[in-house]
Amino acid sequence: MLHTISHNNPQLIAFEITGRIRLSNIKEVLDFVFDNLRNRNKPTNILCKMENADIDVASFFNAKLIGIVREEPWSNVKKVHRVAVIGESEFLKKMVRVDGYFAKLWNPEIDERFFPASQSEKAWEFVNDQP
Repeated sequence: MLHTISHNNPQLIAFEITGRIRLSNIKEVLDFVFDNLRNRNKPTNILCKMENADIDVASFFNAKLIGIVREEPWSNVKKVHRVAVIGESEFLKKMVRVDGYFAKLWNPEIDERFFPASQSEKAWEFVNDQP
């Protein structure tokens, strides 16, 4: 399930994902992020909290393939300045690294980082630093 996280930064998209993450959930997240980016004109930061999420690995890779063929929204990746992902999974940590590599194909300036839950304050500092 996707839940928005309230905050006071107009240049930040913040949300939490909980429960079992399947392909339909990943599509929901992509739609949420890209819909939010579509109407923005300034660089935007993203914080995704996934501390209590269980990722279906096959769904993650299928979603990456779906994301790659989504032509219109990927142009919005150029609007993203920083991405912080908070979680505990080693798989998630590695996927953030992989995702950051591919995101740089569309936006060489993007900075995507993984933060363990114990460093969630650092994640918030990272995304609240104005682009």
